[in-house]
Amino acid sequence: METATEKRAFVLELGRLLHESGASAGRLETALRGASAELDLEAEVFSTPTGLTVSFGEMGSQQTSVMRVVPGEVHLEKLAMVDAVAERVAAGELSVRDGRAELRAIVRAPNRWPRWLMIVAQIVIAAGAARIFGGSLGDAVAASVLGGVIAALTWALQRNEHSAYLTDFGAGAVVAAGALAWDRFVFPISEYPVTLAAIIVLIPGLTLTLSISELATRHLVSGTARLMGGLMVLVSLGFGVAIGRQLERVLPPMAETGPGVTAQGELGQAIAIGLLGVMLAIVFRARPRDIVPVVLAVSLGVYGARFGASILSPELGPAIGAFVLGLFSNAWSRLRRQPAAITTIPALLPLVPGSIGFTGLNAMLTDDTMTGVETFFTMLLVGVSLVAGLLLANVVYGPRKAV
Repeated sequence: METATEKRAFVLELGRLLHESGASAGRLETALRGASAELDLEAEVFSTPTGLTVSFGEMGSQQTSVMRVVPGEVHLEKLAMVDAVAERVAAGELSVRDGRAELRAIVRAPNRWPRWLMIVAQIVIAAGAARIFGGSLGDAVAASVLGGVIAALTWALQRNEHSAYLTDFGAGAVVAAGALAWDRFVFPISEYPVTLAAIIVLIPGLTLTLSISELATRHLVSGTARLMGGLMVLVSLGFGVAIGRQLERVLPPMAETGPGVTAQGELGQAIAIGLLGVMLAIVFRARPRDIVPVVLAVSLGVYGARFGASILSPELGPAIGAFVLGLFSNAWSRLRRQPAAITTIPALLPLVPGSIGFTGLNAMLTDDTMTGVETFFTMLLVGVSLVAGLLLANVVYGPRKAV
């Protein structure tokens, strides 16, 4: 017979692992309340980006557990595995004790994708982003090289607890200085699109969108904390870029234009979006069998947003993309009995307003305050547009029960 202590311990371990796998506050709290109810426990859950509080029992005689949780990177494979364990325990197919053992095994499991492949994925994403931002083929080459340097630098800095805090600042400084040096000594490039593309993986657009989503669903503490965390990452990146650009003082004048062809046909766009979907699946550590759904979700989101921009506006168009993406992810979630986040999170990255926010910060650092303020307002508008599309999709055709 399973004791109440074992059940509570399972719920707490489930919460920690979901948190470290990148679950939002709303998803996490709903999942833990659902898991507790299935185990005949009464629970109140409160989640923030750095902590988790769970109170078990009736009001007035509750037993409360508080956990300090370090925010982790999104890990889609672990998210799916945790979901499967929780569902089996809730259905009685797995005992609570065995469920806890499987959760510990998930924590200890090595990453499926090797480090070198993660670096290659970031290189391809940087090259694709340069083309999306209107850069030339030469810009894409430069962005891919600098993106690889940033991927290796990020891995090296994050191996140490103290140097990890310098990742955003260091990446911004290195890529800005590298873009300037490339333009002077290799061949001319468009410096700003290359800089933005090379650090696109570090720009916290997804974090900003999740924070707006949490604020919209009244998870005010988590949303505010996540929003401020995302803005601090933007500031660190922008300050690093400003420092790196000081190299311009000792270099020859910048070339006016970059080489290569900037035009890109529909076939090239489709290929680029498909490759972007594959690489995003790898960066977010999805399972191989989830790569095709991720590519489909990315394509639907991008083309939906473009269609929305053509009939509405560039700021409101992402709502159409998010709505189409949400419907697809929810349908796939019900069909495959998997969390909708597996396809939603990677597909949101090309739509999120992080690059807009970086552009606004860059304007402020160059004393163009008015443009910076306007751009930040646009960033918030795009974020709200995305959240509105996803919420509407959940109303029209909701995902499977979150566990």
